[in-house]
Amino acid sequence: ISKKLGNKYFLKFLEMIFKFINIRYLYLIDDRREVNVFSKLSRVNKLKVLIYMHGKFSYKSKKLSKLFFNKYLVWSNFFKKQLLLMNKNYKKENIIVVGNPILKGKFFNRKSKKYIKIKRCLILDEDYISFYEIKHFLENISKYKNVQFYYKKKVTRELSRKFESFCSHNNFRIISCNDRMEKIIKKFKINSIVASTSTGLLEAPYYNTVPIKFISKDDNRENEFDVFVKEHFVYTAKDKTKFSNLIQKKYSANKIKIKKTKLWGNKKFEYKNVRKVIDEFTKI
Repeated sequence: ISKKLGNKYFLKFLEMIFKFINIRYLYLIDDRREVNVFSKLSRVNKLKVLIYMHGKFSYKSKKLSKLFFNKYLVWSNFFKKQLLLMNKNYKKENIIVVGNPILKGKFFNRKSKKYIKIKRCLILDEDYISFYEIKHFLENISKYKNVQFYYKKKVTRELSRKFESFCSHNNFRIISCNDRMEKIIKKFKINSIVASTSTGLLEAPYYNTVPIKFISKDDNRENEFDVFVKEHFVYTAKDKTKFSNLIQKKYSANKIKIKKTKLWGNKKFEYKNVRKVIDEFTKI
């Protein structure tokens, strides 16, 4: 319907369906591909809307800046502030911090050290990044034999033969499992995470690991992620020389801890608390 008649008629079609089956409450994740359509639908049909945060965002995330909602459940106070900066009409009492469900457990504590020296580095695969875009970064660090590099492949796509060949002939081990970050970090004793704009970079401080960011060619993603760069949540490499230097330097463990606290706060995800919010929502 959307392809043949356009989005306007598709929205009208949904309005009729929702009215016919008497939908009154709508629960959404903030998937930017779909959330705006359902937000418009909710305004027209006067639905009560609860949105759940499922991915990172900043106040520069334009696709989330005009949403209609009664409650928005977010991971931390930092993201709550980003929402309020995004749209002055958003009300702080409608935004509830519930913690991140992936980061809900107590992570293992490394031996108390003042500094972290990178020994095992995890590089994250990202859909919009090609091998050729990061090849010069990887070639430059492959000479460091004192660091074991791991490349976490996304299960949703295949790596090129050239990239696999590069990894096998250099100091890179491909990880193709679908395990969560926590399990991978524990298993391989990772102490640094490398990516361009992945949420994994923001999770890194929670796991007491060093987040190193390289610059991609995706201007929209870079612009949105710039907030995290300016807040000093990540260490940024603008060229291959800077990238190499970041791999080799020592990092203050206390500064990593500060990043963790500032970004994630102390709110831990608890199912019963979220269940309570959902149950009370249907009484609005």
